[in-house]
Amino acid sequence: MRPQTTGRRRDCILITAWFTAFVCCFWLVEEFIPHWDFFGPNMLSRKIYAFVGLALTLAIPYWVLLRRKRLNVPIAYAAVLVFLAASLSPTALQTDQIRYVWDGILTIRGENPYTLAPADHPFFTVFPGHQQLNHAELPTIYPPLAQWIFGMSTLFNPLLWHGYLGWEWAPVEIPSLGFRLEIGWKIMAGLVAAISLVLLRTRRWDLFFLHPLILITWLGNTHVDLLMCAFVIFLFEGGRRLYRGASALAPFRESILLSAGILAKGTPLLFVPLFAVRWFRRFRRPAVAWTSLALCCALVAAPVLYYQITSNGNLFHSPKVFAQNWAFFGYISGFIGDLGSYLGLSNPLHWARITSVSIWSAIYLSLFALALRARVSTRLLCFLVYSSFLWFSPTLHPWYLIGMLYLGLPYIHLFPVIWIWPVLALTSHIYYIDRTDPVGLRLGVYAIVTWGNVRLVQALWQHRKQFRKAELSVR
Repeated sequence: MRPQTTGRRRDCILITAWFTAFVCCFWLVEEFIPHWDFFGPNMLSRKIYAFVGLALTLAIPYWVLLRRKRLNVPIAYAAVLVFLAASLSPTALQTDQIRYVWDGILTIRGENPYTLAPADHPFFTVFPGHQQLNHAELPTIYPPLAQWIFGMSTLFNPLLWHGYLGWEWAPVEIPSLGFRLEIGWKIMAGLVAAISLVLLRTRRWDLFFLHPLILITWLGNTHVDLLMCAFVIFLFEGGRRLYRGASALAPFRESILLSAGILAKGTPLLFVPLFAVRWFRRFRRPAVAWTSLALCCALVAAPVLYYQITSNGNLFHSPKVFAQNWAFFGYISGFIGDLGSYLGLSNPLHWARITSVSIWSAIYLSLFALALRARVSTRLLCFLVYSSFLWFSPTLHPWYLIGMLYLGLPYIHLFPVIWIWPVLALTSHIYYIDRTDPVGLRLGVYAIVTWGNVRLVQALWQHRKQFRKAELSVR
């Protein structure tokens, strides 16, 4: 027992030091580096350089970790550290969380966040951080369930207790204004991450939660994608923990969690046809599958319809505006747009949009046909659908890749390249490629990600016979 105890103690010290360094680096990036002139001409560039350094610092020990079988750390201990790291690290570089705070205030006040743009609200100018709020001229684009969680997170926020709820005894002295605004959302993020970690205890949680992308964009910047990913984790992992022996409830549990993921962020809507095939295949009585599908659709439609009616038909306005003004700096869509510009097309972005949608639709239909023909793992199909969607997505922010990392977790021993691609997102702008970036940089990123995607497709082809199994074994 002594060697195991020694190994556990050593790994606990390692992960504690890792998360402590992570929190300290975030405070360094947020509070100190922006004031150091030798890092660059302006605050944003200084933060970008600091994040590149942070990403590389986290990546170096991570590559060492990939060679180990797993960390010998008690899961409850790790979950506590994850909660503290998420709650104590301020957000930097991103201002999306200011919108979360604003939406949470409106929700807790009983106002519909889809009805009025923040800039048109009478209390907007007295809201601290209003100058940093993204797209203040548009109502929110975040789905109903996300709005409810924004409202709950507001209750944890001492600044909002004092300024908006009239609780004069609440503490307000916290070092950073940004951290003061977002502390409630950070606490909620910490809870979500810790619970997700507990569910992942047998699926290499160390590889998932210690990945630099997870640490920086999930625990650090806490984008709303963490809610979607958390429900997807519950969807695939929760049943094996909480509902053993209750297989009759499985499709209803899955439909509830799938609808929750859609209401947190709409991307899991792509998974609904795949789960419908899963339900019809696993249960002999068609009524069970039809009921599960109807339950999922009803749970999604009900709050959307409610908000649509109470917002005077305004709920879909902001998503429509965002869709019309998407900037094409994703991977394949960006490449197609650059190619269109090189060929001298009059509207290369429009051409890129049509081409990307057409190619991806064909890929999606082929994966759906594969689900109908063979007993391919639903999780593998969701991973391929989600990954291919990101390949062709016009706007690809780093935090979009979090779901891809989770869905690909069981297949790392077959194609570990999926863990390399998201690391690109943590170096400079990048993986989202800005139109102002030099052509050489854009072509370099295209080349690297093309190599990663080719390796992924190659691995899929080499192991195609294994993918016919109901579930792929996990090492």
